[in-house]
Amino acid sequence: MSNNLIPFYTYNENDRLGYSLFIDMQTKETFRFYDETRVFLRSGKYWTYYYVTYLALNQLKGIQLFMSSRLALIFYVIVSAFGFCLGYFYLYNKK
Repeated sequence: MSNNLIPFYTYNENDRLGYSLFIDMQTKETFRFYDETRVFLRSGKYWTYYYVTYLALNQLKGIQLFMSSRLALIFYVIVSAFGFCLGYFYLYNKK
């Protein structure tokens, strides 16, 4: 079975990340595709981010932190909020 994706809406503003909405006529589901995703995944910046993150997480694998579970939870929430804000304001908004 092949997907019959039909574009029905495109949003593209000059300084913002554009996207297109598609509908699958067989399942009646809608999909959103961002315009810059394909270009970003092929760029050198993506691969640099990928390998730096991989190396950083690989180095963290052997570290054992001795802290209480409450402190670890607080640390996890702070790091998650920072990552969310960084992704939202830097990658999504593209101001």
